[in-house]
Amino acid sequence: PAPRFRSVTARVCRRDLSAWWQTVTLREGNSKGLTDGMGMIFAGGVAGRISEVGSRWATVRLVTSPHFRIAAHFEGDERPVTFQGGGIPPGGNPFGVVRNVPHDLSPTPQNPLSLLTSPLGETFPEGIVIGVVSQLEGGEDGLFKSGRVELDERLGRLREVTALLPLEDLSNSQ
Repeated sequence: PAPRFRSVTARVCRRDLSAWWQTVTLREGNSKGLTDGMGMIFAGGVAGRISEVGSRWATVRLVTSPHFRIAAHFEGDERPVTFQGGGIPPGGNPFGVVRNVPHDLSPTPQNPLSLLTSPLGETFPEGIVIGVVSQLEGGEDGLFKSGRVELDERLGRLREVTALLPLEDLSNSQ
């Protein structure tokens, strides 16, 4: 199918020490077509979503932030689940939480499941890696499972990300 997004690469110029795992600032802004809510990716998959933008800068809420949520699905299973950022513990790896997982899915450390972006959210194209799930537990409601999502460790040292500009918005940025 025809691509629905055009990419714009941007350098990370600042990382807030008080919120290391929550936001980064980029050297590009709305002069390059960036807008609030736009998806950001990096070599390891989903990086986050733009939360604020100026003419030559943009703030990205990282996928590790507890304020970041997205519709997702597991590789090979099209049923939607919910992903939410969890943070980066001191000296640890970035993680998130997946909820609303059907009971018939049972990943193991030997056979983990990849969590991917869903076509239900229009921020990202379908199939971009979010992270990996090795174990699920019964949810609070008894209907669904939930579990920890291990994210790419490179999120803790991002230097460059790529913005995904929806093609519908290209006429406004040129």
